[in-house]
Amino acid sequence: METMKDLTHIYSFIKVAQFRSFTKAAEALKVSRSHLSKSVKELEEKLGQPLLKRNTRFIDFTDFGKKYFETCANHIEEIERFTKISKETVKDTKGKIRISLAGAYGEDVIAPMISNILLKHPGIEAELDFSTDLVDITTHEYDLAIRVAEKKPTKGFAIQISERKEFVCASPNYLSKFGIPKKPKELINHNCLIGSNEKWSFTHESRNEKVSIRGNFRSSNGRAIMNASLQGLGICKLPGVYVLDHIRNKTLLPLLSDYTQQSIPIWAVTPSKKSISSSVKLLLQEFGVFLF
Repeated sequence: METMKDLTHIYSFIKVAQFRSFTKAAEALKVSRSHLSKSVKELEEKLGQPLLKRNTRFIDFTDFGKKYFETCANHIEEIERFTKISKETVKDTKGKIRISLAGAYGEDVIAPMISNILLKHPGIEAELDFSTDLVDITTHEYDLAIRVAEKKPTKGFAIQISERKEFVCASPNYLSKFGIPKKPKELINHNCLIGSNEKWSFTHESRNEKVSIRGNFRSSNGRAIMNASLQGLGICKLPGVYVLDHIRNKTLLPLLSDYTQQSIPIWAVTPSKKSISSSVKLLLQEFGVFLF
């Protein structure tokens, strides 16, 4: 059963069996009764066994037909249900989506996804607010927020859509001058490039450790920190989206690898599950999240 014609025959049989009538099934499928009868007959010939009893006033299963129906019906119903829901999800996809996000993940992953959706659905408008400020999603000022957090956000409805891993690294020039830290606590002797957090977290052998770092460069922009580290100013701790290419090219060298294995979840957060619009659902589907 590998052709579209075979699938059409199976669908015809399922509908006849559900209605227990060729006439009613033909009306539902908007085809002629003779066309439907021929379709079921061809399926029986291919299977080599009759599926339906036709010598009574109403249609009934053969023993084989009943088993075949039970095998196929659930799958057909699931396909119909999914198709119906999918149509309902994408219809009337109009309106404006306000999204709160930050960093390279927002720039390199979320923004292209939004552009792709707008190309498919020109009725949608999107406003992307890049800011490191943590907004309260429940105020309904935003339709969606993208957050990076070890724990699931408690405000709003949160779904994990990805994860990120951070790397501690520095340029070969900096390390040749100031040495290579072997343990997190040795960072206090180095110039660390400070982002939004003055305490860096590490994990080793199921033990968590936080180190208060110091340095003469501070920025809320990851690319600014990355460039300062490339110039040899100090040690940075940044997500892979910023530094992996430089690590591969050896313009930045990874440090403390045994202490930075843990990944941090990335969450999509909406004000509530009930308030998710069809436009936001389309975006979540890009991450493989289907909400019905």
